[in-house]
Amino acid sequence: MSAHDTATSDGFDHGEAGDPFIAQFRTPARLMPMDPKRLTPFQRALFAIDGSVTRFIEAYMLEPLDVVLLNQERRRLLAGHDGLGAQTGTLVLARCVRLQGHRSGAPYGYAASMAAVGRLPDVMLRGLENDGDGIGHLLHRSQLETRREMLWSGAECGECMPHALSELAGRPLLSRVYRIIADGRPILLIKEMFPTEPSEDATPCS
Repeated sequence: MSAHDTATSDGFDHGEAGDPFIAQFRTPARLMPMDPKRLTPFQRALFAIDGSVTRFIEAYMLEPLDVVLLNQERRRLLAGHDGLGAQTGTLVLARCVRLQGHRSGAPYGYAASMAAVGRLPDVMLRGLENDGDGIGHLLHRSQLETRREMLWSGAECGECMPHALSELAGRPLLSRVYRIIADGRPILLIKEMFPTEPSEDATPCS
């Protein structure tokens, strides 16, 4: 059976067994291929982890993280969305955050998410809109049974970054997209970007 024989009704090809990114063929054109051998062990772990990225970074860096809210708004989809399995008009919560060290202020990551409002437990929706908590912490607090589907990954340049992330502009960023599923339906679509260090052997942005 080929990878394309395993396509499901959500529009995504679920790939071959053992492939962590089930929709790599849908990678946006702006993303460049990524050689795992050129990544640090920390970066490889970031891409393989299917749990809370915030908790992992905190444990690795021995520093608590602050989730800094950059932008958040409710809006309705103008078209159907395969990633969320949602129809035109679905109410979503779009959110952008910066992950930074509580003591150092170092930028450890940037995340943009889209949540299907009608599918979220009240405790999660309140936490996102009112408390500004990280998604991993909110999932743990809600005790919601979920799984994560890794969609695609690659490297890209930090173009058109928010002012709060201006230090990442023009730098190579490692990027991945995944979704969180509960009760058989996607509730969140998340894109995460992680900066590379200037000293690393990374292809510069042109």
